Amino acid sequence: MLSNRKIYGLLFKDALQDFRLLGVAGLAISLFWPLGMLLKLGVNRSFWTSFAIGETVIAFTLLGIGFIRLFAGINQVWLSNRFRLLPASTSQLYFSNLLMKTAGFLLIIGLLALVDFALSGLILRNWLMTPIEFQRAISKATFSMTDVMNVVVSFVDAMVSLIVELTFLLILTETLENFIVEKYQRLVGIVSFIILVFLFSFVNEKISNLISNDIVSVTSVLFDTVMIILCIWASIYLLKNWVESRK
Repeated sequence: MLSNRKIYGLLFKDALQDFRLLGVAGLAISLFWPLGMLLKLGVNRSFWTSFAIGETVIAFTLLGIGFIRLFAGINQVWLSNRFRLLPASTSQLYFSNLLMKTAGFLLIIGLLALVDFALSGLILRNWLMTPIEFQRAISKATFSMTDVMNVVVSFVDAMVSLIVELTFLLILTETLENFIVEKYQRLVGIVSFIILVFLFSFVNEKISNLISNDIVSVTSVLFDTVMIILCIWASIYLLKNWVESRK
């Protein structure tokens, strides 16, 4: 049986490879965008505006594509002989896969997007707004420590729920594909995943609204925690008994 350190290290290296190309492309675009605008517009207000808007768009695009790549990378592990044949338990592979793939995403894509957002903010503060305008904008945004904590808890809760629940739906889709003729597996898998996401989101939202109407509350967090635990248990069960490697 592989130690946790070895399997976590192996999957972290694989995660870095998953996001390496996207990270290099995002960095290149982030650097060449302002250069292109500089050559086209020169140093003026239009340049700084284009610079800030462009970096924001690049950041959101990177996060969107990176998120898709994250789940593609997670799902590839379940189907790869390289990982499924490792001397490791199903739960060990499950947790190391989700944690290390997410870590790779945050380290490369998350960090690059954060730099792009920071650049946009600095440009807005120093070149597109006067000190008085910036001070007025800050004074209008009144956040208490409770508000900040609610935002943090809500964000963490949403991200963990999204990753665990979408992973479960992907694993469930792979399970359903086992009952389909190989020729139609991909088509049925795509349609099944879309339907499952819709149904799961609909039911989840209805139950959440019945429990609490607040964005963040003790009951809503407890409900999400129960859903996460159930999805983890079901995912490990399906991986162990129904999902086999294909390559």
